[in-house]
Amino acid sequence: MKEKCLNVVSDAIQEIIQKMTSLNVVDLDVQINSNKTLALPFSYIISFFSEDKKISGDFILGFPDKGMALSLASSMAQNLNLSALDNFDDFSNDLLLEFTNILTRKIILNWSKLDFFSNIDIKINPIMTFNNCYIEPSSNNNSKNSTSYLLTFNSPFFKLIFRTLINANDLNVIESIQQKILVVEDSKTIRHAIIGMLKNCGYSVEEASSGEEALEKYNLHRPTLTLMDIYMPKMNGITTMQIIRFNYPQAKFVVLSSGSKEENKIVAQNLNICSYLVNPINLVSIKSMVQDIISGIESNSDKTKYKATFYDGAIEV
Repeated sequence: MKEKCLNVVSDAIQEIIQKMTSLNVVDLDVQINSNKTLALPFSYIISFFSEDKKISGDFILGFPDKGMALSLASSMAQNLNLSALDNFDDFSNDLLLEFTNILTRKIILNWSKLDFFSNIDIKINPIMTFNNCYIEPSSNNNSKNSTSYLLTFNSPFFKLIFRTLINANDLNVIESIQQKILVVEDSKTIRHAIIGMLKNCGYSVEEASSGEEALEKYNLHRPTLTLMDIYMPKMNGITTMQIIRFNYPQAKFVVLSSGSKEENKIVAQNLNICSYLVNPINLVSIKSMVQDIISGIESNSDKTKYKATFYDGAIEV
């Protein structure tokens, strides 16, 4: 999750700099801030937060001195076909305030397109200017989920500190939003019941009513886990899984079946499925099974080999 957030920040910085200045962005170094004495003599700080307190943090646009700040402001002025700036004045300050504002809103907008932020409304506070801003290293933050990142241009005209804090109580729910599950079931009633349960758990869910549609949805969304009905008209679940497995060897499946034919179980075992559930299946058992599998995937997923578990009838919980 944090890697995706950082990629958004990095891309936004490079895009905004190239659009608003005459500078050529060559490279951007990203590292965790471990400097215990990092202080920025001149900086702009803008805080962001969500009302549900799932996420909060700061963007800090910091300069080693006002001369560096003037260099960036002057480059922005030249990009507007104005003369280069000789002194740091109110106009220089206004240019940098606008730069910080546009950059921040660009990052927030692009974050909103990530699954992680789909249900989180992020707000920002007014920009503040600070002299001698001291930046705490990650190890000094109060929350174990808080990490301070330092993004530095190799120019370098300025440094940007990116810090994100995530409420530990909500971390598991937030992370599960990232996991996408594909539900393949030709019964609309059963499909929608399963989808509703999974969405209530915080997962991102895609659906398909046939094997053919499942292939399209899998290619498009690359789900973390696929719940696959075996008995479907035209292309059945076994054939669908075989095609997906051929193209995506790491694909993970749970079989939903209305029968327990031995040949289907054998084929499913050869496909290294995670679980084989035989109807009638209650939603509580599916929920528990999916959470166990997703938990295994999140904690070293690709190295785990799952042994198929066969359930005949409903599981009492």
